[in-house]
Amino acid sequence: MVRQGRAIVNLERDVSLRDGLMFFTKDTSEPVGTVKFGISSLFDEAHRSVTHAYASQTVEIPLPSGALPHAGEFLFLVSRHDQNPALLNETLPTSKHPLPMEITLTDESISISAHDEHATFPLVVSKAKKTQDVMENLRSIFSQSDTSYFTLGELTVQNHTSLPLEEIFLPLSVLKAIRRSWYEQLDKSLARALGENNLQTEMVEKLILEGLPARKLLTTKEGLPYLDLKLLLSNLKQGLPAKELLFASESQLYLPLSPVMFDEQAFFAQLEAIIAHLEAQGVLGSVRFGLNNLGQVEFFRNRGLACFFDIYLYLANHQAAQLALSLGLNLVGGYLWMERREGNFASWPFEPTIVEEAFHPPLFISRSCFRHDSLLLSCEDCPHRGSWYVKGDKNRYHVIVEDCITTVVHA
Repeated sequence: MVRQGRAIVNLERDVSLRDGLMFFTKDTSEPVGTVKFGISSLFDEAHRSVTHAYASQTVEIPLPSGALPHAGEFLFLVSRHDQNPALLNETLPTSKHPLPMEITLTDESISISAHDEHATFPLVVSKAKKTQDVMENLRSIFSQSDTSYFTLGELTVQNHTSLPLEEIFLPLSVLKAIRRSWYEQLDKSLARALGENNLQTEMVEKLILEGLPARKLLTTKEGLPYLDLKLLLSNLKQGLPAKELLFASESQLYLPLSPVMFDEQAFFAQLEAIIAHLEAQGVLGSVRFGLNNLGQVEFFRNRGLACFFDIYLYLANHQAAQLALSLGLNLVGGYLWMERREGNFASWPFEPTIVEEAFHPPLFISRSCFRHDSLLLSCEDCPHRGSWYVKGDKNRYHVIVEDCITTVVHA
């Protein structure tokens, strides 16, 4: 609710002064605009000025001038007042970890050891023309580790050559190449160790949700991964059974929704009418609705209908899965982000359904109209629909326009 320039907000997150908020609004130049602003002041239910408020509280937040949010809309927390710590001075030298190293020289090789790391490199020694300080030469070379996280600590040299140490000549260019390879090996070993530590994820207790069918089974004959609500409603009004119009798998029916809603009011009006027909036919309880747009979440949260996170609501990691469960939906499952074919789900709150490789999503779905935006023609006398084929270098594509939404699929 908005009252006297202030939004009355039921908090789902803690907020403080100078936190950043955002809401969506209609825009003249873009389909959807955003309004971002900082919390300049905060008032509790007793109209007292506070600096911090907690989740579940109701507060008043002054809004910026201009477009205002509607009642029931979400305000999104997009930044924290304390999220940016002071930046490090980049002129500070990088801290390096000194490693005790042992270097062993033979007539044809040089071996280097440091803790559990070992490496041997070919190096043919020769007799020097003048006395050499081999220990100091090696110390000078291996103390220069460039961008490595390590540097030379205590140095021990073992001479197993046929020459006294002070008579050994070591080619400088070869030593520099060996130094570079040695520190690369150390850094790679460190990266592997850090990666192994990151893989030790915490096991969590899993919710047992429904397994979803192969995603290619929820695709129209035209290759669309969702159903046209206007066409579906028309068929239901004609008395056609829902079991013949929705996607069926085992005992469940599936209705994946479009990820693009050009006219949200018409979209949800059609969806309400479809739900009424499904209830009248006695099949609503077996229908699973596929959510493909965050704008569909509120509708299904209010109605408690069984739904799943479809391919356009990305479940890319366990945090996304936890967010899905926190939205108050009657969630029965979700598809894994379709660009991944496998994953370690030990830390996930539920097991996602992997999208099979045989499923081919549309190349793109767009609200941009070629007739209006590219040809600059009027919308007058436009049928707002069309279908044609185009050919690329190797592939043929089907372009489908329905109610000003353009979809391109493989033909």
